Amino acid sequence: MASRAARPLPTEIDAIARGYWASRALLTAIELDLFTALGEGATAAEIAARAGTHAAATARLLNALVGLELLAKDGERFRCTPAARDFLAAGGPDDSRASLAHLANLWERWGTLTECLRQGARVSGPQRSDDPEWTQAFIGAMHRGSGQRAPALVSALVAEGLLAGRRRVLDLGGGSGVYCHALLAALPEARATLFDLPEVGNWPAATPRPPGWPRAWTSSPAICARAASAKAMTWPSSRPSATCSRRPTTPRCSARCGGRSPRAHCS
Repeated sequence: MASRAARPLPTEIDAIARGYWASRALLTAIELDLFTALGEGATAAEIAARAGTHAAATARLLNALVGLELLAKDGERFRCTPAARDFLAAGGPDDSRASLAHLANLWERWGTLTECLRQGARVSGPQRSDDPEWTQAFIGAMHRGSGQRAPALVSALVAEGLLAGRRRVLDLGGGSGVYCHALLAALPEARATLFDLPEVGNWPAATPRPPGWPRAWTSSPAICARAASAKAMTWPSSRPSATCSRRPTTPRCSARCGGRSPRAHCS
């Protein structure tokens, strides 16, 4: 067989192989909150001063983001495109920074994929889930995604008659409480208890609720297989404040509360 010169890598394969270049540029900009730092437009030096980064290196990244059509450039000044302003900067109507910060947090784990296949098990690495910023990014990502799905799920449950007569809601690993809120909107006389780990922090209390809902919530200690200091939070739908003084006596919990699966049980 006659030899021939090797062909160049097909464009489709090359794009897959190099795809992480673009995602890394975006995720680094998210980690440094550069889209917010841009404001109404700024030079690379101004952005670097705001973000606390190296000016020349920042300029190179900003130019890469121009190439990705996430930024526009006029002379030496950079500005967000409409999509970047809406989705990637603080105050945008579709702020997705928490979701993208969570993807950035997963970067190291994806880097162990080759070794995972060799070992057939998860490769040990730093327990980033113990980092408050890691947890807040995760809960923020789950909150945004669940906020889009929860109303549709509850509507389907109502349509099937599965919520008729329900008075109590228990949400294990409830995160920001977005599923509790959706269920209570459909069950105005119900009472909801959310159970999650303490590192979830103030998300349930800070999550916006419809007008007229009680602003107060009360947390109490509870026992969980993963953490003895897990929190239970209760919202009534018709009282001005909430109380939750009962302490579970069972030393184990059959649900994986730490997994924060957005599932609720109604009774």
